[in-house]
Amino acid sequence: MTTSQHSLAQPTRVCYVISRTDGIRTFVIDMYLPSLPTLVQVFATDTGRVQLTLSAFLIGFGIGHLIYGPLSDRYGRRSPLLVGVLLYVLASGWCALSENIEVMIALRFLQGMTACAGPVIVRAMIRDRFNPEQGAQMLSLVFMVMTLAPLLAPLLGGWILISLGWQAIFWALALIGFICLLVSIWQLDETLTPERRQQGGLFSVVRSWGRLLKHRRYLGYALSSGLIGAVLFAYLSGSPFVFIEVYGIPAEHYGWLFAINVLGVTSGSYLNRRWISRVGIERMYALTTWVAALAGLTLLAVAWLDLGLVILMLPLFLCVGCIGFSSANAASAALADFPDLAGSASALLGMFGFGLGACSGALVGVLHNGTALPMAFVIALCGVGSWLVRRLLIQPVQKTANC
Repeated sequence: MTTSQHSLAQPTRVCYVISRTDGIRTFVIDMYLPSLPTLVQVFATDTGRVQLTLSAFLIGFGIGHLIYGPLSDRYGRRSPLLVGVLLYVLASGWCALSENIEVMIALRFLQGMTACAGPVIVRAMIRDRFNPEQGAQMLSLVFMVMTLAPLLAPLLGGWILISLGWQAIFWALALIGFICLLVSIWQLDETLTPERRQQGGLFSVVRSWGRLLKHRRYLGYALSSGLIGAVLFAYLSGSPFVFIEVYGIPAEHYGWLFAINVLGVTSGSYLNRRWISRVGIERMYALTTWVAALAGLTLLAVAWLDLGLVILMLPLFLCVGCIGFSSANAASAALADFPDLAGSASALLGMFGFGLGACSGALVGVLHNGTALPMAFVIALCGVGSWLVRRLLIQPVQKTANC
């Protein structure tokens, strides 16, 4: 590893990378959830309009991918990242000053657009500095630490709400962003040299996206990993109903069952970081898709036969745990062939995952029938689909390369 590679691995820089990955999105969403009933009263509105603040954030987060990826390829990684974090800080503080629900919805959209700067650009920065296996190890560390966010954010948000009021939640989110901004200014160097940056305007960006979408291996990893990631969205959408209403778990105990599967993602990321150098990215990813497919089908069978919650939790743990293996490996492998387009490649990768995840969560709701079957079916569909995409798009390319 070169000196520049070691510099990214310094503790302060790793902490920054971790804090600006998808975990920041988790904090922005989950830390805010306890305040929703309060906002209904504060803004004298209905629950539906308050829930639009969540939808606006998610839409903004998705659109932001298409902005920060190309910008980081054109102007370097550091400047767009600093601008994104600064805007995130301002948007978070502005949310605390909202006087009506319409302004809050608009600002949550802006907050989503700016919060995605970290996940998009950090993946590209890791691609700039590390080879695929080292990059997978770094991303595994990122995912392992940040999967703790769903456990901490609602508890922290609830405490802040009771102690300091709903505005303090947004000031706390702004403070987190401000700390990240300071660390990035002092500790984070530019990873994309001027001679490696993309030139041209909008047409160049569209042409780059076309180049990515025509690349069979990249498309395979984007779709396959997106489907495994969509398992989490299906789980988030279906598990409250399945645990509480179908199996009669008290609402106050739901968080413990939720935490078990979150720890599955953490465990997967930890094991992936330890095994990847010995097994290799391609073999590890192939094994992950096999486990996702088989565990998904097992989950569907358990739900169909109604064998109970304890047995249901076993394949569910494996399905969700596969995310810890797939995310880092797929991102590193997908970006490996595009050192000159790492920002755009990272952005499209996020868009695939975000889009497929949104579809899986919605499908669970559409198929709702009062049992655990809808959630199990969608999770199984995602697992089998991921395995099938790898067989059709990735595996043939690997065989050709090995010949």
